[in-house]
Amino acid sequence: MSHDSNRTRSWLSIANERLMRRQRLRLALVNMAVLAVIWLGLASTVYIVLVGESDRSIDQRLWVSMEQYTEHFPPLERKPHPFEDRYLNDEDALYVAWDPKKLTLIDTNVTNLSLLTSLKTLAAKPCDNGPCYFLVEVHETPYRVLQMQNPNHRTGTFQIVENISQEREMINRLTALMMMGGIFGIVLTIIGGYSLGRWTLLPIMQA
Repeated sequence: MSHDSNRTRSWLSIANERLMRRQRLRLALVNMAVLAVIWLGLASTVYIVLVGESDRSIDQRLWVSMEQYTEHFPPLERKPHPFEDRYLNDEDALYVAWDPKKLTLIDTNVTNLSLLTSLKTLAAKPCDNGPCYFLVEVHETPYRVLQMQNPNHRTGTFQIVENISQEREMINRLTALMMMGGIFGIVLTIIGGYSLGRWTLLPIMQA
């Protein structure tokens, strides 16, 4: 009789231990799910804010360069010489001026023919109601383009272009860091939740 009683207690102990393990695992998974949702929302918000601030900063630089360029741009009857200094303080800014009727090149410091071809396609799009912003990619290099027609009483379609590879690489690095941090945090949550679950569930199982 004593032998059967000990066996029964042993079975109950094993069953309780298995039940506790399952409950600890469930608790860890619940903690993981909660953390994943919170982290996803936080990471998405940070990403949207970073991209928005980066785009606003780039667009502001393009706008300043456009004003500088068109303010000193000579009238069409005095055709400027290509690739000469065009009064731009931002050395990274590229500029293009097109004849709006014939879409012929008037002035530029762009030497990339593939980029010029893409810009000519954009120049055919009307921007009568104000400035237009475009994002073009040439040979896996992203460019932000500000295009205006007849700004500062100058006749023509004007474009200011900036290579935004550095900004995109910075955002991609930050995104990768956030993803790795989220994965690391989820792993720690599972381990911590499973370990601490025993302390939480032990008084309940013993009751």
